[in-house]
Order: sequence, then C-alpha cells, then structure tokens
Amino acid sequence: MNNKRLQDKILGVIQDKELEPKSRLSFMVHEGFLWSFGFIALLSGSITFTVIIHIVVTSDWDLLWETPEKPFGIFLLSIPYLWILVGTVFFFLARAMVRHTRYGYRYSLPQLFGGLIAATLILGGILSATRVGAIIDIALEENIPLYTSMFIPRHELWDYSDRGRLGGIVVDVYGTNEFLLMDYSGDEWIVTIMENVNKNDYLELQPGLVVRLLGKETENGYFYAERVKIKPLGTPF
Repeated sequence: MNNKRLQDKILGVIQDKELEPKSRLSFMVHEGFLWSFGFIALLSGSITFTVIIHIVVTSDWDLLWETPEKPFGIFLLSIPYLWILVGTVFFFLARAMVRHTRYGYRYSLPQLFGGLIAATLILGGILSATRVGAIIDIALEENIPLYTSMFIPRHELWDYSDRGRLGGIVVDVYGTNEFLLMDYSGDEWIVTIMENVNKNDYLELQPGLVVRLLGKETENGYFYAERVKIKPLGTPF
C-alpha cells in the first residue's frame, strides 16, 4: 500500500509539473558540455599555476634575501595575489563541472579536491617545463600596461632606491663601472658600481638589458651599487 501511494505521488508530481523524459542525445550533450567545460577550467587553472611559478621563480630572491628588511615582509609584497585569485576561480569551476557529471556525486569533496589538485600540479608541471608560464607572462607584460602593476608586484620591489633596491633598464654604459639606468617610474640614475663587486656580475652589461641593484642612494639621481644582477636577455622592462 505504501509503495502504491508513493508511486501515485510521484506520478502526480510528474503530471503537475508536466515533466518529460530527456532523450539520450540530450543527456550525452549535457554530459559532454560538463566534461569539456571542466577540462577547459582545469587547463586554464594549470596555465595560471605555471604563470605563478614563473613569477615566483623570477623574483630575484637571491638578492632580496640580502636586503636589511625582513624577508617575510618582502615575500608578502611579491605574491601575485590576483593570479592566485584567478587560479582559484578556475579550480572551483572545474570542481563544479565534475561534481555535476553522471558519476560526480560518488566522489566526496576531499576526493574531488585531491584529484583536481593533483591534476593541476601534474599538468602545470608539464606546461612549466615548456616555458608556457614565461611566454604568457612576458607577452602580457609587453602588451598590457595595467598587467604589470595589477598582476606582478615584483617590479615594485625594485623601485625603492631609498631602501637600497633599484631596478630598471640600462640606457647607456660609461666606462667599466658606470652606467645610465632608467627605473620603472621613468626616472634616470647614474649608477656607479663599487670596487668590491665581482666583475663577472656586470661583465656583459650593455644598453637594453634589465638589471637589479642593491646599494645606496647618495643623492638625487646617483646610486652606488654593491650588488649587480643582469636579467636574461628578453626580460620585460
């Protein structure tokens, strides 16, 4: 009797809401959409992860660690928070898509999170090995002016001459230990390299190269460099 009443109740709901069974094709299209969009979200999240890796790796920690300021504070300033936010959005989109697939309900949230994190790390590692993160980061930096200030705060760390950190592009070279530098704000500096600096650190110094400097500002427009690091050719200014 109870089963009969339940069947009648279910049939009543179906009739009242005019529900109709979906065709197999409709189901397959819906399932295909979920998996496709989920994969796109996962791939986008993995690409974001590779860009974050590139930004962190190229943040010149070897020099920043030598500054008198607290390394942890500098680390917090160098984190690409917006990239992390973008990656998190893609991650949760992928989770939502997989969750709503045919068998997605079978997996607990920890299983889904663990699987997606593992997939992101593996795919991100493969993309990092092919320099995808570097290519995307450099392309965005060269073509979108707001990108540098919003997504990659690492450049701002080298715009503090009063704190002994200076970075920019070499405009001209004078002799063996002096050159003209344009910083990220567009200001020009006459940089003198101290005698105790290893000559191998600046042997290849030439106009057009991006450099990072540690030292001290003596007066407006003059900077004495105690550490010099030349960035690889092609590094965006």
